Amino acid sequence: MIRAPIGDNIYWDGRIARFEKAIEENLSTLSQPSKNPAFGPQFWFNHSQHVTRLILLCYSRGDSIRELTQYFEGLLDAWELSNKLATELNANLKPGEGWDHNHLLTSAVIVNDSRGHTDPRSWIFELNWLNHYNWCFWLLGLALALAIPEN
Repeated sequence: MIRAPIGDNIYWDGRIARFEKAIEENLSTLSQPSKNPAFGPQFWFNHSQHVTRLILLCYSRGDSIRELTQYFEGLLDAWELSNKLATELNANLKPGEGWDHNHLLTSAVIVNDSRGHTDPRSWIFELNWLNHYNWCFWLLGLALALAIPEN
């Protein structure tokens, strides 16, 4: 059964294969030292987004709901790692320093400017920011739909 009205199994399989490959490549980086620690929080948040999209693609293809739960823990682990790395980087900031995200094709850099961002990620991690709130709401909805246990 295909849940989405567009595409056939070839359509969905191709998209799913791309995300599975990206996720596998991301996880393989854990065995290597980071070449750019300042990008770590953003990298792992991006990874959590890849996992979420994989879940949605598998659902759209018609996969069993039970099969989708296997990905959810990895999604949360990636988000928690992103938060942990961001907290560690922020702890090293001196008073008056912040993060500048205005550099093309690079991670955020530390700037001596009180107007700098308070997070090394390009995403504002506050529930009062609509995109972050929506992302959390999607995750909550997925957790409820997949009957993910609270622990």
